Amino acid sequence: MKIYAQETSGGLSGIFLTRAMSRALAVSGCNASMGKIVATPTAGSCGILPGCLVSLYEDKSFAKKDIVMSILLPLLLA
Repeated sequence: MKIYAQETSGGLSGIFLTRAMSRALAVSGCNASMGKIVATPTAGSCGILPGCLVSLYEDKSFAKKDIVMSILLPLLLA
């Protein structure tokens, strides 16, 4: 993917945001090719939440518990 190649330079949005977009597009690409995904919140936007959360976990050192709870809490409140 072209955006993946821009990760190290940061492109127009900076390294963190470019990496998050690359991850989100990778999940969406897997979905489009009939790969197995977890549709969170829907299959159409399947890459957005994982792209953001994985980036926060790996790049910003958020606690694993906080990442997991950010997925589960809306389900528990519904």
